[in-house]
Amino acid sequence: MEEKQKSILWIDDDINNPELASDRDALEERNCNITPVTSPDEFKLESIPSFDCIIIDLSMPVGKKLNLAETRYGSRTGFVIIKKIKEKYSNSKLIVYSVFDVPEVRSYCNENGIHYWNKSRFMSDEFADKVIKLIDEE
Repeated sequence: MEEKQKSILWIDDDINNPELASDRDALEERNCNITPVTSPDEFKLESIPSFDCIIIDLSMPVGKKLNLAETRYGSRTGFVIIKKIKEKYSNSKLIVYSVFDVPEVRSYCNENGIHYWNKSRFMSDEFADKVIKLIDEE
């Protein structure tokens, strides 16, 4: 019997960056369907329950739905989105995947069961295996 396809929402303004291609490819090789979102304006909070996992970057353009102050001029755009997701859909499986290690965000993640991974820390296969393991956890 074929394993059910996993659905991943990936929110990152650099999702189409060639540096992330091997991570995306590794997930797709493991039967994952990735829905890319490159701007907070494309993000729909009510869509969250349809995804098995959400991967999100911290630093992104603010867009029109969020304001500069709450996102600290784009440096915490992903953090604002994470808090909105956690508030409405507390059981969502979230991964912060960023080049920045921000103590305030890491602390919030640790307190709220959110994984915080550094983009340069994993090989693509290891990254994909960790995402699959997280999705499969009950």
